[in-house]
Amino acid sequence: MKGRLLELEQRRNRLVERSAALRASMSAAAGPVTRKAEAADRMIAAIRSRPLLAAIGVGALLGVGLRLPLQRILQLASLYALLKK
Repeated sequence: MKGRLLELEQRRNRLVERSAALRASMSAAAGPVTRKAEAADRMIAAIRSRPLLAAIGVGALLGVGLRLPLQRILQLASLYALLKK
């Protein structure tokens, strides 16, 4: 009986170690996705904290049209990517 319990404890320890290793590798693999999700979460939090400002911004985009602001945003993102390197 004691031998069986010892065997089960050793098996449990191996499984716990394996689980920790798998968890660490999954966390490392999900790093880029996690950072992007955190950035999106910060943007959403900023919009939720200032709903009036967000509504004014959306209204301005709809009034001016979406094409021009989106082009400028893409240009600025490209410039930022070049300067960041």
